Amino acid sequence: MTTRAATTRTSNAEARATTSSTKGRRVLRLLGPGLALGLVAGVLFVSGQSLLAATPQRVNEVEGPVGECQGGETAGYANGRIPRRVLCPVGETDQGSAALLRADAAAAFLSLARAWQADHGSPLCLRSAYRTHKQQAALYARMPDVAAPPGASDHGWGTAVDLCGGIANASSLQHAWMQQNGPEHGWIQPEWAQATGSRPEPWHWEYVHGPGTYGG
Repeated sequence: MTTRAATTRTSNAEARATTSSTKGRRVLRLLGPGLALGLVAGVLFVSGQSLLAATPQRVNEVEGPVGECQGGETAGYANGRIPRRVLCPVGETDQGSAALLRADAAAAFLSLARAWQADHGSPLCLRSAYRTHKQQAALYARMPDVAAPPGASDHGWGTAVDLCGGIANASSLQHAWMQQNGPEHGWIQPEWAQATGSRPEPWHWEYVHGPGTYGG
């Protein structure tokens, strides 16, 4: 009797599992792949945070002093989705395209550019500033070993620049000038981008709101 009862319980459990699996497949067929995927994504949210997110979302608000261009509110926009109208122009890149940054980063960059011009007698060479999500995706597709994935780059916040000319060479005098003078104007090179970092990019510099005046 004991063996027969155990066998019966096992059979009933297997039957329930089979029925649940069948019902689950029916639900997925009724919902369709799009809605079903949405339900799965919803389950992965715990206390308002996605378990799939590698890093928390950043509140991208203006922190430092701004210049003539006041810009606009940036805190409500996702990385790479900031409208041009709330960013500030900082001239052109060496490839002739308009360059934009967040208002405080723009003021800091223009301060840096003036200091560079005074010391070198030539314009600061700018390769890249704010990048849209689409632009970052295209760059990542071309250079996945160098570029950050779309949505994960400080370029998408309007707070990073890639500089060119001699600055792109970590052993050059121009790069040494940036290391010495950049922080005074609010621009630093993150540790990962430094020559001894995990992913050296001597051309990459990021804005930080610090002790500099950014307006001199």
